[in-house]
Amino acid sequence: MASTRFNDTKRAGSIDQALPINMELAVPASSATGDLVLIEEMVVYVQTDRDSDGNAIVTLPGAHVKTITVYGRGNGADSAVAVGQKLYADAADGQINKDSTNGKAFGYALGAVTSGSSANIKVLFGL
Repeated sequence: MASTRFNDTKRAGSIDQALPINMELAVPASSATGDLVLIEEMVVYVQTDRDSDGNAIVTLPGAHVKTITVYGRGNGADSAVAVGQKLYADAADGQINKDSTNGKAFGYALGAVTSGSSANIKVLFGL
């Protein structure tokens, strides 16, 4: 298996910041710590409450794992979530679930959720 070296700036360049990347961005009204929100097509995890300027510290998509609430729903019906399944931020339901019709893809389940219920599971962010 080939590997890439990132510490040799002569060959591979350099990394400005390792994942996850947190930064301040403008977020939707009423965004609060722990929310997953859409900024255009990008799903971000809100780290701080939205301030008076409309900004919050958010975690950008990328290869990292976070424990979040996931719902056992998909495409308008109850549906169990299995390890490895793609997850979506479903704005219509205000949930993270398997709804590929209404949702924006952002990661993979690293735990299971029973059909029709919710559970806090680890999720691999970034597609």
